[in-house]
Amino acid sequence: VISHAPPTNEPFKFTPVKLPFVLRLDDANLQKLVIKSSTSAINFYKIQLNDAVWSDNKIEFENSALAMDFLSVNKATGHIELDKKYPLDLKAHVILPALENLNVRDIAVVAKGDLDTLKVGVASALPSLVSGNAVLHPVREFVPMRAKLYWSELDIPVAPEQELHSNLGAINLSGDLRQLNINADLDLIGKNIPQGQYQAQLNTDLNQLNITQFFGHLMQGELNLRGNLNWQDGLKWDVYGRMQDINPKDK
Repeated sequence: VISHAPPTNEPFKFTPVKLPFVLRLDDANLQKLVIKSSTSAINFYKIQLNDAVWSDNKIEFENSALAMDFLSVNKATGHIELDKKYPLDLKAHVILPALENLNVRDIAVVAKGDLDTLKVGVASALPSLVSGNAVLHPVREFVPMRAKLYWSELDIPVAPEQELHSNLGAINLSGDLRQLNINADLDLIGKNIPQGQYQAQLNTDLNQLNITQFFGHLMQGELNLRGNLNWQDGLKWDVYGRMQDINPKDK
């Protein structure tokens, strides 16, 4: 599907789409679908529809699946209406290949609202339970969003040899694809890392992570860090800070 129209700065138009007949697909498979515009292309693979019905302006489906370049969706059930601001209600399981090395393999997602303001709840077992919620605006420029991720008794699936563990923590996200602001508050302990409480204020443009403030309270003292991490041309760190009142005799 190719659109040759030049890009505009106009907001997304929620054009009503009404089918003059009922389209029913009991079992349909599509190997690949490409949607191209003058500035981008979106690839869909292995689309599987089960008990899908498009009647009037409402599309319903059950236990359906699809894959994209950066995620795959299965067990998708719900509906979307192609009217007003395209209201929807669906649930699915999402797999992000980029997170599989962290043992995050199956994320349960519930989405409600519409394409202008989408309300999403997520949960994943690691086997510890991590859950969260988000409000995002998918069709607005740069996709504004806010979200919260929280956990308890989490074995952090990074650097497994360090046996990192957090009893309680939360991460708040806000911003858009130009700059996503991250506020984190958690406790942490590891095999070679003393137990401590940490707070961090970060932001990213998806090319570089800027550490505005990283504060830790551990070993009866304090740790303060600032800097950035860039991954455009390989992994590059530039971080500086200070430690004070650290007690080396602290157990």
